[in-house]
Amino acid sequence: MNAPDNPEPANDRVENAPVMDFAELSPDQTDALMQVVGAPVPVPAAERFVAREHFVVGHDGALPISLLGDDFLTHFLPLVEEDVAASTLYQRVLVKSTIDAPIFLALGGEDAASVPLAHLFAFLKTADRGKWYFLYVRDVASQLWAIDTYWRDGGWDMEAYSVTYPRGWRGGGHVVSR
Repeated sequence: MNAPDNPEPANDRVENAPVMDFAELSPDQTDALMQVVGAPVPVPAAERFVAREHFVVGHDGALPISLLGDDFLTHFLPLVEEDVAASTLYQRVLVKSTIDAPIFLALGGEDAASVPLAHLFAFLKTADRGKWYFLYVRDVASQLWAIDTYWRDGGWDMEAYSVTYPRGWRGGGHVVSR
């Protein structure tokens, strides 16, 4: 059974998220920031993934999409990924509000936090429509962005935010990474 359409979530980017000054995170600090939830999600390999062919607004395709934000359109639709290896994704729920930097530290760095766009697409095909997620993905210029996504109006809404965006994330969001 599908979850009912959700209004725009009240728990995504937030003004005045606490700025944490961590040189590194201890296991206790990592657990206090986010915790693994749910089962690991295997995602398939992709020989060639052309974003513009997969991310199409509409409800009839392989992934129902209600909205693609302007930054997503600009930075991700031109993207073509080659030889994407199969992987496993994990969900971690934010226990408290934070900015991106502590999340990167907890996940082992920006490279460890980032996932291919092909994996974001595969993940959302089976993701729980009652939750909101964000994933870190590199754009066509190899810049890291946070992709914020949630279910609304019969499809996924996707917005891209620079990881230097001056606002943080509210607690309760699901960070998806390798």
